Amino acid sequence: MHKKEEQKQLKQKKIGKMMKFRFLVLFLVLSCGSIAQTRLEVRMPKTTLKVGEAIRLDFVFNAVGDDFIPPKIVGFQVNGPMMSQSENVINGAYSGSQQFSYVIQATRPGKFTIPSAMVEFRGKIFKSQPVVVNVLNQSVKGEGSSTVESPSNKSIVGKNAPVFIEAEVSKNTAYLNEPIEVSYRVYLNPKYKIEKENKINFPKYNNFWSQTEDLRNNNWEQINLNGRIFYTKLFRRTVLYPQKTGNLIIDPLSLDFNIAYPTGELDFFNDPEYETARRVIATPVKAITVKPLPEKGKPENFTGAVGTFEFEVIVDKFDSRTGEAIQMDFVVSGTGNLKLFEIPKPKLPSDFEVFEPIHKEEIQESIRGMSGKISDSYTIIPQNKGDFLVKPQQFSYFDIQTKSYKTISSDEINLTIAQGDKYISQLQKNNTKLPKTILPIFTEASFVALHSNSFFGTKLFYSLVGIPILAALVLFLRKKKTTDYSSKNTQKTTSKSVKKAIFSVQKLEDNLHHKDLFYNALEENLKAYLCEKFSINSVSFSKEVVVNTLKEAQLSDEIIQSVMDLLQSCEMAKYAPVSNINREQDLEKVKHCIQQIENT
Repeated sequence: MHKKEEQKQLKQKKIGKMMKFRFLVLFLVLSCGSIAQTRLEVRMPKTTLKVGEAIRLDFVFNAVGDDFIPPKIVGFQVNGPMMSQSENVINGAYSGSQQFSYVIQATRPGKFTIPSAMVEFRGKIFKSQPVVVNVLNQSVKGEGSSTVESPSNKSIVGKNAPVFIEAEVSKNTAYLNEPIEVSYRVYLNPKYKIEKENKINFPKYNNFWSQTEDLRNNNWEQINLNGRIFYTKLFRRTVLYPQKTGNLIIDPLSLDFNIAYPTGELDFFNDPEYETARRVIATPVKAITVKPLPEKGKPENFTGAVGTFEFEVIVDKFDSRTGEAIQMDFVVSGTGNLKLFEIPKPKLPSDFEVFEPIHKEEIQESIRGMSGKISDSYTIIPQNKGDFLVKPQQFSYFDIQTKSYKTISSDEINLTIAQGDKYISQLQKNNTKLPKTILPIFTEASFVALHSNSFFGTKLFYSLVGIPILAALVLFLRKKKTTDYSSKNTQKTTSKSVKKAIFSVQKLEDNLHHKDLFYNALEENLKAYLCEKFSINSVSFSKEVVVNTLKEAQLSDEIIQSVMDLLQSCEMAKYAPVSNINREQDLEKVKHCIQQIENT
């Protein structure tokens, strides 16, 4: 009996071990199945885009991992990632998910591969599949060029884009040096607010000579666009003069904003609640076909003038004397590329000596291009008397309106030259050989006595020996005194320059309460100071030119970065109804920056 009970207990123990083993196997199978079903997916609405088109890219993980390793995305402007996570327990069963979202915008045509993203879960690495995106060499039109989505569940997508930017080009085909107008305009849905400008990237306009009109003080206007209400602002206009033929690209201009958008819920005071999302918007790439100026009919004296011009030659007097200067001005006026060509040289009789001209410019630069006049002022000196006929001088240009060359001739000029004082020409002064029939004019005579006593030991001998030594001593003392005075005067001038620069900046304190006036004055003062201090041409003023100039001046990276930050603050102040820029801080920074530059 006892033996039967032992056999029964032994049998139960075997059954128990078997049940535990089966349970363990089942648990391992289920666990392995659970891990096998865990995956990291990549989601993208489409894989064929146009240049400038923005789209949302999501990486979805159906668990809660420990570490997300993002992919390196090339060929796109990237905003993100933004992460959202959810965890649930239903009937004792746990589930979780993670989502990593990007907004990417195509910047150039071609085929691009978005590599795998990775996430770690329970000691194992999960990878998404790589995605090949084909970007077509086409520009998107309308607001679709900058439509982006919100990472929030309350997404702003498609035609409900809160903000987008347009670049309007006046023409897609132009001749070399023919002006092209580009206008940049921002559109903002009235329901949304711009909280902060993070960054503004301006095009470099490679292969173009550019002139930009700053419209920072423009107000926002309300318009109806395709049945939708927007606030809009024209904030920048640029005139481009192509300097190269072929297909030229106008790079995108991009803006980086923080936007507040309504959640659809109301707060305690029954006002709409807002959430903030980041937006990176950009204009599409624009292509301009630039044609060379026609060879047919091109005049020999053509120097590259393109536009509509007038030409005249002006002299200050018609009656003169030999050796007496006459001023002759060659003047070109009108509208066109006035800074990008030369005025032809004068063709005058050989009886006149012509000196190098003084070039003058009186040009107004606006959105319609350059207008005004340029002139070369020559000094001519007649060497012989008589009546002289100056034949009509000619100037040629390419007329944009008629697409043809035109040549303008000045009036004839009659000069009557009477005999004046003896004139030694510049040729004689430079010891240029004259024809044998013309002998040089001697203006001084020297006489030598026919009979003279011994020269050595006379008063004249000692005078000639002593005077050079005395003169050398006087010159040495005078030079030393001049050097000391120049050094002191330079220090004094530098000190005055510092005081003047800082004094002009301190005037900004009166406009601290008004953002637009403050940053307008700040930018004008800072640009004027940099141009004068480092001899920068105001026409070619740009961030790249400033950085290169300051580096050549061997200024520290800290000073260069301070200058760039100030210029960036001035740009950021242009583009939004709301700004969080610290004006007091920028005021102190520009004072400190100028002081550092002067002390370097």
